[in-house]
Amino acid sequence: MGLRADGTLQGISLDAPDAAWQEGLTNRVTVAGGVVSNVVAVAALDTPLVLTRDGKVYCLAVEAAATAQLEPYASTLIYEARNGPRARRRLSAISALSGLDRDAVTNSLAQLLRDPDNSIRMDAVRLLPRFPTAFAEPALRSRAADPAANVRAVVADVIGEQQYVRLLPVLVALFADPVGKDPMIEPLTLEALQAGQRWDNNGDVHTSAGLALVKFPPAEVADILKTNLNDPGFHINFVAKLAQGDPEPWLPELVRILEARCALVDELTKAQWDDPRKLGHPENDRVLVGTYAKCWEDLRQYLLHQPKETLAGGTLDRFLDVLEKAVRPVPGCPGCGVQESHWLYQLYWDQQRTQRAANLRRQYDKSDSWWFDEYSKANHGDAGPVGGMVF
Repeated sequence: MGLRADGTLQGISLDAPDAAWQEGLTNRVTVAGGVVSNVVAVAALDTPLVLTRDGKVYCLAVEAAATAQLEPYASTLIYEARNGPRARRRLSAISALSGLDRDAVTNSLAQLLRDPDNSIRMDAVRLLPRFPTAFAEPALRSRAADPAANVRAVVADVIGEQQYVRLLPVLVALFADPVGKDPMIEPLTLEALQAGQRWDNNGDVHTSAGLALVKFPPAEVADILKTNLNDPGFHINFVAKLAQGDPEPWLPELVRILEARCALVDELTKAQWDDPRKLGHPENDRVLVGTYAKCWEDLRQYLLHQPKETLAGGTLDRFLDVLEKAVRPVPGCPGCGVQESHWLYQLYWDQQRTQRAANLRRQYDKSDSWWFDEYSKANHGDAGPVGGMVF
């Protein structure tokens, strides 16, 4: 539910809020003609309703374009942010402001960042990107030393999502955090982490920091990643990110990673259904998942940008073989592996490796083969190539 920019309601029914948010609410909020009759402030999707003692309802859910409607009620929300009786209510009022009048509530947010409740501090950290970097960055640096691991993990998440370059040293320190590193936090397995998957391991500082590092452009984090390539959970992820910036030095390692993944999938495919090794490996019936798909794409991009004469000479055929070996139909999963086959087909056609393109096309059923014909016709008809296809 939420309020659109034109004042109409997105969703047609509003029930009483959760008991923790109530102050004497007894009746359902009324909706007339698609407009909420007594809503006075809106923001932050998927937040419960709040009823204040004066009987006004605060619907804390709105499309971004409706932020302008908050302006008349900003003073009320600022008052709640400063003087609300509960920390959660003050935090929600700050969230409801959606970045309006930030200077008026920075002191309140600073207090919430030191609240005794870990969940309050976590959610306060998540609001920091709405504030100027002069306030947000020092606050993140401070909370990076929070005694609660789940707060430190959220700090790492925010630094990565917002790419605060000046806080990369903080992220390096969080990556060295023992929580989630030794031992790992279940149910996450080493195999899943190597594939770039996080699973349900909230509060895993090490994993949050590692995944945050690979959200930065390669040039910003290259030295950090090279220093930490020996990390068993993040080696593949870091190699994929480094190769994204400059693939050539990493070609041998990309090949090694992909060949090892192909061999593992082949082995697990032949294993019994109850083989315990299958439990730890995500999507063990396919090669190109997560970080392995990134490595494959790094290699494909490298070959895609080579001169046609170079590929025609055969010196790079080993790389083409590795790409081709990793792309395969998945038994019992229609459509699995088809997208990667399209990308590989694009490479073969653009580099005029027509025999390889024909061999690849024959691997797929008629229901999938139409795409290959359409691509060939569109990109290599009488008019000549028309550029890469959008996938």
